Parts: sequence; C-alpha cells; structure tokens
Amino acid sequence: MKTIKVLPWLLAGSALFNVQAKPDLVKLMDLKPEYRTAVKSPWFYTEDQDVDFVMTYNGWDILKSERIRNRGISQKAKDMIIKAEKSIVASVFLFDNMYGSNQPEYNVVNDLTKLLIKKKKDNPDMNIVIILDPLNRAYSRRVSPSVQKFIDNGIDVFYTDMLSTKAATSVGLVETVGHVGRVADQMTAGLFGTISNGITSLLNIPGKKLDGHNIDFEVAFGAALMKANHRKILVTDVEGSDEFETLVTSANPHNASDDSTNTGLTVKGDLAKYVYGVLREDAAHSLRHQGNIPLAIGPKKYALLSEQNKEKYKLPGYKPKMLQKYMKEVLPAVDFDKLDTGHMSQKVKSRFVSEIEVKKEVIRLLENSSSDDIIRIQMFYLSDPDVVKTIEKVAKDPKRANNKVRLLLDPSKDAFNSIKDGTPNRQVAHYLMNLKKDLNIDIRWYSTHGEQNHAKIMSITNTENGKYEIITGSTNWTGKNMNNINMEANLTVVGSQRITDKFNNIFDRLWFNKDSGVLYTWDYSAYDLKTTRNLVEGYKVVEKWDERERKEWIQRHKKEIEAVFVRKNAQQVSALSIEQKQRWLDNKIAKDKSSVIRVMSYIVGSAVVGKKDSPKSRAKWEKKYMKKWTKGEKWGYVSW
Repeated sequence: MKTIKVLPWLLAGSALFNVQAKPDLVKLMDLKPEYRTAVKSPWFYTEDQDVDFVMTYNGWDILKSERIRNRGISQKAKDMIIKAEKSIVASVFLFDNMYGSNQPEYNVVNDLTKLLIKKKKDNPDMNIVIILDPLNRAYSRRVSPSVQKFIDNGIDVFYTDMLSTKAATSVGLVETVGHVGRVADQMTAGLFGTISNGITSLLNIPGKKLDGHNIDFEVAFGAALMKANHRKILVTDVEGSDEFETLVTSANPHNASDDSTNTGLTVKGDLAKYVYGVLREDAAHSLRHQGNIPLAIGPKKYALLSEQNKEKYKLPGYKPKMLQKYMKEVLPAVDFDKLDTGHMSQKVKSRFVSEIEVKKEVIRLLENSSSDDIIRIQMFYLSDPDVVKTIEKVAKDPKRANNKVRLLLDPSKDAFNSIKDGTPNRQVAHYLMNLKKDLNIDIRWYSTHGEQNHAKIMSITNTENGKYEIITGSTNWTGKNMNNINMEANLTVVGSQRITDKFNNIFDRLWFNKDSGVLYTWDYSAYDLKTTRNLVEGYKVVEKWDERERKEWIQRHKKEIEAVFVRKNAQQVSALSIEQKQRWLDNKIAKDKSSVIRVMSYIVGSAVVGKKDSPKSRAKWEKKYMKKWTKGEKWGYVSW
C-alpha cells in the first residue's frame, strides 16, 4: 500500500486557501521575499571614510585578578541611534536580561531601551522597529520588560518566523509537525493555534524552567526547532542627509553577553539601504503571518505592535489595505535594482552576505589567498566541515612554513553561567594540530573568565600588494550558522588598510599578550586533548558538589591550587616578595572563580583519569570525544 504524503497536500491547500481568501499581499505590500534570506549583495564601492571597524574586547589583570574591558560596539550603536532623525531598524538575537543571574557592571539593555524610547518621545514621527528571535518571548507568551516598554512607547516589535528556514536536523520532524499546525491555523484563521497552544501551555515539563518561566510543550516545541534569528544588525539614517548607515556585528545587546569579546563593521551609503531592505522583508514576513491568523486569542507570535500603531493602522483586523499603508509609512520599500553601487575608481568596496552566502564568501576568500597573505581568524565556534577542510588546504601549502595561519579560538568552556566541555573548538583544534600532519597553522585560546571570545572575524592582509580583506558579523563557522538554518548576517570590506589594520593591531595585541601584566590568550597546550580530558572528567565530579563541599575541598588543596597559579603566571609574579605573592594568591582564589573551578576540575580530573589511564582508555575517550563534533555537525546539534 502506497504511503500518502500529507504535508505537500496540506501546503497546497493552505496556499489555495490564502489565494482565495486574500489579495496578493506580496504585491500589495511591495515585497521581495527573495531578499529575506540567503542573500549576497553586489559590491558597493565607497570612500574609505564611509567604512569602519569597531571591537569590544577584554583582558585579565593578572595581579589584581580583575577583568579589563574595552567597549567599542555599544558606544557606536548609541552614537548611531542618537544621530538618527527618521528611521531606526534593528534585528538582534538577544535584546534582554535573560540568562543574567548577576547584576551587570554595565546594563546595556536598560541603556539602549531608554535611548530608543527617548528618541521616539523626542520625535514621535520617527519610525523605530525591532526584530527579535522567538527566544526573547521564551518561544511562548513571555513579554520581556524591554519589549513591554517599547510597545507602550510607540516602538513596534516583530518576532522572526524560524519555521520557514531549513531544518536543523536531517530528519526535520519538528518542522513537519509545525507546518501541519500552521496549515490548520491558517485554515481556521487562528482558532486551531489558540486551542492547541492553550492545551500545550497547561502541560508543563516537570522541574524545567526558562528564565523563571515554566517550560510547557509549546515552549519545548519552539526550542526543539534548534535554530534562531542570530543576526545582530542596526540600520539608521545618517544625520542631515538621505543616506543610511549599518552596523553588522557579533554582539548581542544582552546583559549576560556584555562582557564578551565581539567585533563589528559599519558602512554608510546604499549598501546600508540594501541591508535595511533585507530587514524590511523579515519584518513584513512576520506581519503577514500574524495577519493570516486574525482570530488568534492572546499574545501575538509574530508581531507586537505598539498601541499607537494598532490604533493608527487598525492592525488588530489586519486588513490588506491597512497592511499596505503600514508598510508604506513605517517601513517604506527599497528598490534594490536602483541602488547606487558607486564607482570602481573608489578603492574600498563592501558586500552584505547572509546564511549560506557567508559560507561561500569565507571559502572564496580563503581559496583566493596566497602563501604570502597573513591570515588572522578569531572565532567563537569553528566546526563546519567544509570551512575546516578549506583552512586545512590553505595551511598545507609548504610555502606557509614561515607564515602560519593564525586561529584565535574560544575554549568553549563558558556559556551563560554554565561550564561546557570544549565542543566543538577543542575537537577541531586537535584535528588541525595533531590528526592532520604538516599543517602550517598556529592556535591560541582566548583566556576567558566566565565571558566568551564571541567574535567571528577573519582578515587577510598583504602589505606588499595592497591586499586588505576583512569579514565579520553574526555567523559562527558552524553548519547550523552557514547552511540556511539560522538567520545570519555578515559584511565583507575590501581595500581599506585603515580598518583592517585596526583589527590586525588588536588581534596581535591579544595574540602576543603585548600589554604588560595583562593576560589575553593562552597557547594551545592550555586546552589540548590531554588537559581537556582531565578538565571534563574532573568537572563531572565537581559539578555535583554544593558550595560547602567546594569550599572545604579548596581549603584542603589550597597549596596545590596556589602552585598551579604560580606556575601559570610565573613571569608576572616573579618580582613579588613572599608576602606580596601570598596576598596575590589569596586575592585570586577569592575573586577569580572561573580559574579556581578550572584548576579544581583539573586536579580532581587528573586523579580520576590516573586511576584508569592506559593507551586503550585514552584512545577510547578521544574517539568518543571527537565524535561529539562530527556527529554534532551531522545531526545539527552544534550550538549557535
């Protein structure tokens, strides 16, 4: 008996239903859906003064046991918002206090929320639109404090529809169920969703919470998609002109992420209008989906419009003419074909790429590099097999013996108040440094203390022939980020020595620990596989201890901990007297919680591993550990 494939018929029925029930909203709202995802802009030629590089990065003051912060991205974002006169559009993964267990030193969420609301109050005619990932509503009914303030003060908020992107896993079961539910929802004008969400919201998963909210089956379904609008983009008009400016970055305006290292590029001109047009398509996509379910009861899934605009455009009814009016006045269309791409006589050119086009761009830049080009890569997550193979191919060139590819990686150990096991970066680093032979590659780890090396950036430089290429944005170099699963955004800038040097100089400062008394990076051995095994096995034990048990263990093993700290920081503490050194150790143990947990895990793990260590057990552990990377990529489990 032949299996009947239900989903295509339901989708076709839904399309027919929508065509018969409503006029062509795509045409009516002046939309170009093909510009929403997987886009690659043409090259836009600009003057050097119209591009810039910004970075937020951290170091660790060894003697004071304190983090040193250098914030550049949030200040640039605030400057753009302050100077805007007509329009502000942002699309970000996290704009929230979510996951923030401690009071932040700098409350970036509160700061930007107040600034945006002030802009709207000072200029009520200004259009301000915020696009967020569904995680910000906890995949359900949560309305964050910032979002509530936005809609109370005339700022519209959209939540990206992630069901429409490629499935994170090869099975795609969650997407299939979601599409069936969406068809039913559209055919019943929202009543099916209202009923089903009402039922699933009552079925809580015992003992599980997300930011203090119960995890019900509706929340679990949204999370099970395992993908996100991971973009971090700001577009504003430029003061006193008709121009636009865009900031494309790796930084989330999110309190728990504020201490992390991030990078960004800015471009003025028609490329910024192009980026605005991409964001417009995403907001319109959400608005259309909300309009397809007018009878839905309760909080809106895709569009939370301000009271001001709901009244003005009668949008609770989502009438086609009102949707058309809203888009024309709040998010006016861009004619992509008439944008000014500049002239080739201008030496600097820029391009916007998203999703899989980022992957193609990275591979193109690497494959077109020569053995004389200096390649610097600073990355939060590196795991996409195609990109790893391309790096391997470039590093295999024997002419690179004295010009190694430099990779500055996050150790993959910290994630929102939790300790991770090093996946995927430590497996990939082991593959490149040990499993593959004769690669001209050097790897260092960012010395993180609870925060993350969250940058996703590469520069390729050759001063001899004037080659200056730089690419950065939201995209981790993983399969989930580079294959149309997550929504991502990057900028490439070519030809600007000024901004490429800005990054290169900071990268080299971090790489070589150039600032006296400040630790930025560790060499590869700090998180090689032998060390990682001890850390992972030790933390399995340590994480089960309560605070009292940890304190007691530290007291019993204080001399061992101190010996490790002195050995690791020998150069910095060598000039201290015995009394000064002891004060430094006492201060470090009291303040540097991240390092204490790491050393504790290492010491405990060394004892655990030592009891059962053998060539066979090492090989078995390594094989299992390496599979976490390869299988994670295959099944879509590598985190964003």
